[in-house]
Amino acid sequence: MKILKNSLGALLATMFILTSCEKEPKNYATFSGEVANITADMDSVIVFIPNGYRKAIVLKDDGTFSDTLKVEEGKYRFKIGDEYGAMYLKNNESLHLTTDYKDFDKALKFTGQGGILKKTQAETKLLHLNLNTFSAEVAALEEEAFEQKMADFKTNYDKLKSEYKDLDPSFWKESDEGVEKGIEGFREYRANKIAIAEKFTGIKSPSFAMESIDGETIKLEDFAGKYVYVDVWATWCGPCKREIPSLKKIEEQYKDKNLVVVSMSIDEAKDKEKWQKFVKEENLQGVQIFAENAWKSSFVTEFEIRSIPRFILIGPDGLVIDPDAPRPSDPALIELFKDLKI
Repeated sequence: MKILKNSLGALLATMFILTSCEKEPKNYATFSGEVANITADMDSVIVFIPNGYRKAIVLKDDGTFSDTLKVEEGKYRFKIGDEYGAMYLKNNESLHLTTDYKDFDKALKFTGQGGILKKTQAETKLLHLNLNTFSAEVAALEEEAFEQKMADFKTNYDKLKSEYKDLDPSFWKESDEGVEKGIEGFREYRANKIAIAEKFTGIKSPSFAMESIDGETIKLEDFAGKYVYVDVWATWCGPCKREIPSLKKIEEQYKDKNLVVVSMSIDEAKDKEKWQKFVKEENLQGVQIFAENAWKSSFVTEFEIRSIPRFILIGPDGLVIDPDAPRPSDPALIELFKDLKI
């Protein structure tokens, strides 16, 4: 009987311990995912805050990744290949993403714990709202249409806040402070585009003499009598590479017309082999040339190019038609070609 009492007492004590102990909160967040159709050169997922926190997570050959991150609670960005996304992290909570690299934004889905998941969804929608508003296409609009876009942005931002009104006010504080600054900064960007157009349109284009993918020296003067559509880009530039499919369509559509497409890489000299490999693997068409001095190349500095992609259209007479021409993905480019009767 005594043995039974002692055993019962021990059992009760053990049950008390098991039911009384609370699980220790983890001092880290867990971020994992599965990415379909990754490319051979993709080996990591970068988690970062602009000008702040940064950590690389190993991306396995099967497109999966997982790691723990000690973080300050808040908004983060991630980069997979040339694609970017937004999320919200907090220690002791987990976030998992799935997507297809070939259709990144549409396929992107998150699963996770309630609070972090909802904030990540809000942050993702906010990122897309920014990207769809603050674009080269919007900056090219006439004044009235441009200002309407800015008003629409504010309206859509308020709708997004209303959709996630149950989130604590601190979540929106940083975004609220950045809205007016963002619009003001975008107005300055647009004003600079207008100034560039006024400065360079109609003047004789700066020339170039650069090595082609075939090892030949290519000069602008080689294309006298033809329209020249110059694409200033780099292999590290995601937005540049997203234009490639559209650029290929332009090249195919106008292959028998009086138009030459020149793609000018401003990769650093140390990355020349990377550029050569990319051009061949992606079967890039047109005239492929390499600017040995990257951002400091005379053509780049004379056109005051400070961001890429940048497209420049030069006429058969060597005069600049548009120093900041529409991108290949912009229907306005085809309209421009039609107006010029190319």
